[in-house]
Amino acid sequence: MPAAPSTSSAESPSTGAGQAAAAWPPRSGPGRWAVTAAGALGYLFFAYLGRLTVPEGGSLALIWPANGVIAVWFAMLGWRRSLVVDSAVLFAAAAGVNLATGAPWALARDLGLVAVALGLVFGGVLGLVAPRLRGPRSAADGPTLRAGRDVAYVLLAGVSACLVSALVAVEITWVPLLRGSTAPGLELAVRNLAGVIAIVPVVLLARDRWQQHRAGRGAEGGHDDPRGAVRDSPVEVLALYAVTALAVLVVLTTHDRLSLSFLVLATSVWAGLRLSPLGANVHAVLLASTVVVTAVLGLGGFVPQGAARDAASVTQLWVAFVVALTMVLALDAAERRRLHADLDLARSGASDQAETLTRVLGAMAEGVVLIGDDGTVLLRNDAGARLTGGGAAAVGTHVDHRRMKVLRPDGQETTVDSLLRGRAARDADEPDGVSPPRDLLVVPADGGEARRLEVRASAVRVGGGRPATLVVYHDVTAERRERDGLASFAGVVAHDLVSPLSTVSGWTEVLATQVATMAGDGPVPPTAS
Repeated sequence: MPAAPSTSSAESPSTGAGQAAAAWPPRSGPGRWAVTAAGALGYLFFAYLGRLTVPEGGSLALIWPANGVIAVWFAMLGWRRSLVVDSAVLFAAAAGVNLATGAPWALARDLGLVAVALGLVFGGVLGLVAPRLRGPRSAADGPTLRAGRDVAYVLLAGVSACLVSALVAVEITWVPLLRGSTAPGLELAVRNLAGVIAIVPVVLLARDRWQQHRAGRGAEGGHDDPRGAVRDSPVEVLALYAVTALAVLVVLTTHDRLSLSFLVLATSVWAGLRLSPLGANVHAVLLASTVVVTAVLGLGGFVPQGAARDAASVTQLWVAFVVALTMVLALDAAERRRLHADLDLARSGASDQAETLTRVLGAMAEGVVLIGDDGTVLLRNDAGARLTGGGAAAVGTHVDHRRMKVLRPDGQETTVDSLLRGRAARDADEPDGVSPPRDLLVVPADGGEARRLEVRASAVRVGGGRPATLVVYHDVTAERRERDGLASFAGVVAHDLVSPLSTVSGWTEVLATQVATMAGDGPVPPTAS
């Protein structure tokens, strides 16, 4: 299978915040092989516990949490060539622990092949359906399990891995199948699935919590709580576990246990809705362990009395359902909290931006007015109201043309909003979308001072795509007065200079005529030039 692109961050230098943000597990070096060693040791420990549940006269353990360790091991590493070494180490560990606890070689060989097949198939399927859940990850990548759909991906990968790995077992699946019995193969798949569902989520969530904590310590001012996270209240956790213990005791001491198991489901719903995903998953795993152990020890678990192997299989199916239900509730609740946190952050940012914009507009000397297509003032600053003589009324009202008269440079009266809306619409196709500046004379109706304004307009879109016109006024009254004064002065100066120059030019022409007359047909004397 080709390697899928990793979504994790690249490893950083091993100092400061870079170390805190590095992806884990490492892709190479001692840290990479430490994962192999930890996976093998974890598998041996849980496999030994599982072998303790082999019933008298049987060969297959009733519970097998070690397969959950395999799934986590291969999922965290991702798909790489070095998995050949991990597969060999896993086969040796699986076959060795079964041989050491009394299993015959054929069974030990089958269980070793089952373990390798389960790890490879689980990692491969998870990489196909949800590549984000597989391979090394860093705190910057965010939570591995984000929502209930991620639980579905883990379930799909787990079911696929358990079914395929069960088909690898010759002595456990195929020999009984040739004799007409499918029970051992199905029992193996169910047993493995319960271990995968119980172990994988809690380890992935624990890694996320550890990386968040490490990133918080490595980065200055950081914290170990992800955005929108919830802190589990110790009081509520104690109350939850007390109620759970009481519910389990009531169910175990009642004849009709299966029908009363909903009491325990209620505590799982409580944990899923109120606790963090890690806290809810730990509660589900502890509850599942209690129920499975009671079934294995002959206390009956939550199923009717019967064969220990049948009771264990049904109980583990119930456990897989409870863990999956708890995780879906907890992850969806965490996702809602993150969305609410994002929404609150966006609202806060929008409020800050609006306040900043209001202050900037208020400090501007230029008038700014946003006029809707129906003439309603959508936005204006104080300068906009002042420069128009109050014609740009309060936000939400219409432009009041009765309070101002607008004249074009040619003296023709017009209305600024209709004039500029049409001009802005025509100029909207220009590269900058802004109309060229033009002068308008605004005369307040109350007899106030007339102002000459340089106006620019641009067509914009507001909420819902509604067209509007953004008008910017710049008071050029003083500038135009200075310009007109300079023009008048230049005219006077030009007139004063033209009169003497005209006199000099006239006398020069007279002298030239007289000299030409005196010379006649002869040459002009040198002294006359």
